[in-house]
Amino acid sequence: MSRKQAAKKPAGAEGAGKAVEELHTIATEIYNELLDGQVPKMTLPLRTKANIRFDPRASVWKYGSLKGVRSAKKLKRSSRSACGRTSSSGPRSPALP
Repeated sequence: MSRKQAAKKPAGAEGAGKAVEELHTIATEIYNELLDGQVPKMTLPLRTKANIRFDPRASVWKYGSLKGVRSAKKLKRSSRSACGRTSSSGPRSPALP
């Protein structure tokens, strides 16, 4: 194996590095909001029928440009999604003071 072949990054390594950087940016934003005493929030693409389009080149559906803000203000919604529960059945977490 030549040096050029050994130094070559595997396919998709650049995309993986970019994804890690994006996740680090999101985590830093949430951490800074918590330090400032603010309720953490994220801006995400809207998952609506009006905000998706088919990309024929990639043969996949992609989100459009519409964005929505999600906040961790409602503890009930945040704790339920963190546990993976979607209904109100099952054991409840104790209320926080």
